[in-house]
Amino acid sequence: MKKVLPFIAIDEELEFNLVITMVALSWLSHDSKSRPILSFERLQCYVYLIKNPARIGQVLFHAGKKVSALETRYTYTIESMSGNVDILFDRDKLRSLLTKLARFRFLSCIESEKGEFLAYSLSEKGQDFIKSFVGADGSVNGYAASLVEFADRISSLNSLPVSKLNSILNLVFKGE
Repeated sequence: MKKVLPFIAIDEELEFNLVITMVALSWLSHDSKSRPILSFERLQCYVYLIKNPARIGQVLFHAGKKVSALETRYTYTIESMSGNVDILFDRDKLRSLLTKLARFRFLSCIESEKGEFLAYSLSEKGQDFIKSFVGADGSVNGYAASLVEFADRISSLNSLPVSKLNSILNLVFKGE
């Protein structure tokens, strides 16, 4: 009889995914003019990129944005090189994460200016929680620091329409 150790793959770990989603909601929810822009589809793309930092440079390159190299410890790992695209196509997974954040009262939703989509961000309570990762000097602590670095890198994608972002991701997946 084969014994298998019980473990949860890091990709499926709830708290890990909640923190990634919260970083995206905190750092990427508004454009440079403070307009809410984080639709469900854009959030899916951003969560995917934060979870797969090896793809960030490729996406930025195809978007015509400034590309700077990430440390190899982020880009040359099994997780970052895998092709796990579940978060991009499994709406229920992200919906479940948003539901959990809403239950904690960490989620805020408003209609976009033109009424085109529902824009997500962190509530005041969610912002207070995410600030617990920030030190007195303003630096982000622990693994959250790398997540914030990834979010900062992809913030230039806020100016792109979601359809363009999706087409760029498709180019990256095709290896172009």
